[in-house]
Amino acid sequence: MKKLGAQIFVILGYFFVLSINSYAKLPTYSKVCSAMESIKGWQVNEKCNGTNMEGTSVGAVVVATKSFKNGDKELELSVVSGMQAIASWGMFQASMSVETNENLLKTMDIQKYRGGVAYDKKAKSGVVYVCLKNVSGQCRVLFSLKFDKIDYKKAVDLVKNYNLKAIEQVF
Repeated sequence: MKKLGAQIFVILGYFFVLSINSYAKLPTYSKVCSAMESIKGWQVNEKCNGTNMEGTSVGAVVVATKSFKNGDKELELSVVSGMQAIASWGMFQASMSVETNENLLKTMDIQKYRGGVAYDKKAKSGVVYVCLKNVSGQCRVLFSLKFDKIDYKKAVDLVKNYNLKAIEQVF
């Protein structure tokens, strides 16, 4: 009897995830791309591209990416929605900070949003995350800036000066 109850709970949980993830029609990735502006002083390395997925086991998802280069330094902007955003934001959900000799994981406010950074000190690379849309305590739209050969403070400053509101308004 307990086993049947657990199975029903798992099935209901699965349908709950599907229902919360497909609560609204998502924009096309090209619409998201149109809101992803250039970064002053950086050259576009790869123009914006992306994917729209519907009817997947995790609900509707939109992904858009655009990359930049400045000498040997590289940036990649990404916007993801749905379960991919929820999963990627999970490590920052608890608002914790961890620092070792080699790594930094830190949450912070960026503009009016909650954000975080995961940084490899030796490689001077990492990712700045910003939750652009939070619904019922879950990040549904996540902006990220992946960076290489840059101090994390410089990467955070780039995000602080980026037009995140334009992306948020697409959703």
